[in-house]
Amino acid sequence: MNVDVLILFLNCILTTVVSSVVVIYILRKQYKPAIKKLEEEEQDFTQFKDNQSANG
Repeated sequence: MNVDVLILFLNCILTTVVSSVVVIYILRKQYKPAIKKLEEEEQDFTQFKDNQSANG
């Protein structure tokens, strides 16, 4: 097998993995507060609905 082709293939794989990790890190950092806020609002809403159904 040609060594140059193997090096190019490994370079491609490494670049893809590194860029994916960077993108995932940035997205998690940017959107984590928004996701946390939405989850808290959802919990508050379900508690409100449970209290309404329990009170009649």
